[in-house]
Amino acid sequence: MEQQAGDAGVVASLLPLLLISVIFAIAGFLIARRKGKNPALFTVLSFVPLINITVICYLVALTDQEVYDRLERIEGLLQKGGS
Repeated sequence: MEQQAGDAGVVASLLPLLLISVIFAIAGFLIARRKGKNPALFTVLSFVPLINITVICYLVALTDQEVYDRLERIEGLLQKGGS
């Protein structure tokens, strides 16, 4: 009986860590997709405790893929107009 109580305590103590890791993994997926990076890779990396904070900070610091696309369109328009 004491073994089951101990197991329940371990699960209860790991549950907050698991929930936070899932939240980081979802955030990593969404941010990586927006930044044009591999969402599967960054989802897995964002799920690992302690590494997830570094991964999220790295992703947030990147420029969005949409900005790169807009810059390419502007450069294309400028090159057409300058020729």
